[in-house]
Amino acid sequence: MDFMIPVLAAVVGLSFILFLAVIFIGRSGKGGRKSSRGRDAIVKSATRLLEQNPKNPNALADLGGVYYSEENWNDAYRTYGTLVELGHLAPSEFEANLRWGMSALRLGMTEDAYRGLSTARSLNQNNFEANSNLGVLEFQRKNYEKAIQYLNQARTLEPEHAPTLRTLGHAFFRIKKTKDAMVFIRKAIDIAPDDKESLFTLAECYQEANQNEQALRIFSHLRGDPVMGASACLACGMMSSDARQYEKAIQDFELGLRHENIKPDVRVDLSYRVAQCYLKVNDIAKALGFLRNIQAENPHTKMCQF
Repeated sequence: MDFMIPVLAAVVGLSFILFLAVIFIGRSGKGGRKSSRGRDAIVKSATRLLEQNPKNPNALADLGGVYYSEENWNDAYRTYGTLVELGHLAPSEFEANLRWGMSALRLGMTEDAYRGLSTARSLNQNNFEANSNLGVLEFQRKNYEKAIQYLNQARTLEPEHAPTLRTLGHAFFRIKKTKDAMVFIRKAIDIAPDDKESLFTLAECYQEANQNEQALRIFSHLRGDPVMGASACLACGMMSSDARQYEKAIQDFELGLRHENIKPDVRVDLSYRVAQCYLKVNDIAKALGFLRNIQAENPHTKMCQF
């Protein structure tokens, strides 16, 4: 009988483990159903309290939390907006302003977004969302120095956040701090290698630093890109033209003009420069053809003097 003891112990142990598993699964299932019912109960309770007092701070906070978690930005914006008006009476004045600002940002209401996020940051300077999004808003306003201040703070909180690093690098580039721009744009590209606009700006940084070989390598790589391709062709052609490699420049400029959805200013620049190169190689007929096309498409455009 002694040999049965280990077997019985194993059976009892296995039974106990199965028993615990059944209890755990049962509780998990109940928890999930409770979560669903809990959401409806929160909305029902908050709605009832708001019918009695439309500015009940706890009810607004509960209802706003539901809307925010569900990404119902319109209702979240409205609910947190009312809560923001209550100021310090809100359960969390910081959270109310942050979430009102973030909801406004999702809705494209940048002025309200800026107000909410600025107030939130004044209440907590070490919040990543407030710093990062304020940095983006300041960048959009072309307040690059202020953008850098916010984005640097955000970077210390989340060092591997690619959009923050990207915007920080572009902000440094706008104020001609090329070395700083290169550092952060490279980091952003390492994390998000499909960011072609940042890759283009990195090439511009190399060009500013007189590292033309690296710049040309990147521009050449981007010539076929549907978004950045025309601008990349323009950059390649300009570098070839500056080196008096006019035939090569013509190929780049004409390749750029074959792209679809080219920005009007880029199309004009490509056309003028390819015309200039044709003049340099004494092909006046082709040069005049491009110039006439520009004049036909843009009657009020002044012609360049070559």
